[in-house]
Amino acid sequence: MKCQYCGGDISLQDQICPHCGRVQEKAVRYEEEMQRFEEAFEDTRQEVLSRSVSNTRGIAIRLIVIVALIIASIWCAAHADSWSVRNARRTREANSSREAFTQRIEEYLDAGDYMGLSSFSEYYDLMSNDHYRKYYAVLWAVSDYSRIYKSVAAVVYADPDKAAKDGLSYEINRIAQSLKNYYENAVPGKYSWDERIDQEKAAEVIGRLDGDISALMAAHLGISQEEADSLRSLSDGTRTLIIEEAVHAKIR
Repeated sequence: MKCQYCGGDISLQDQICPHCGRVQEKAVRYEEEMQRFEEAFEDTRQEVLSRSVSNTRGIAIRLIVIVALIIASIWCAAHADSWSVRNARRTREANSSREAFTQRIEEYLDAGDYMGLSSFSEYYDLMSNDHYRKYYAVLWAVSDYSRIYKSVAAVVYADPDKAAKDGLSYEINRIAQSLKNYYENAVPGKYSWDERIDQEKAAEVIGRLDGDISALMAAHLGISQEEADSLRSLSDGTRTLIIEEAVHAKIR
């Protein structure tokens, strides 16, 4: 999920945002709710298990399952309602602040802050909002770029013991898949059938993103600049092999 203040990636267990340091009320409430649910579940489990009659074992198991399902249902319902309300509020904000949001998108693009734009777009679900249709191709591209960036970061900051043990095979596949998605989606003119989309802006941004991805791969994975510049034109298998060799050389 996202920090409600800075939009940074956090988990539901993060009561303090690691990016901006602000308390996450949702995470605090979640922890309190789960504590109450766990206590209720444990009380019920102990009561059931205390029964000594042998033919109650099947009933005990069913009761535990039922209690667990009730707890899960309550949790899911509470969070589904919270999610719906939050998203509706964000959509209203995006609809009522179109001029300000458009200006902010342009500022992100001018600054080359594609990670920031991706987080902003995801937070307000701008890709599903027709008011921002002109940026649809751009938002798709920066979203895929964000996944590439995070996948590379997972390798760069991987635990040395884990890297030595399994060679970071999962992370390698994530990078390769993220690149595949980007090169399939980020194609100038792909959405030419939709006159609302700004094709010129999309082509400009994609060109810059290609250069950033090339630099990212060369600087952080150790891929040669020539290979990094040719990634778009390579087959999926060749691309994966290049990444795998670079990562393994990096962790040796």
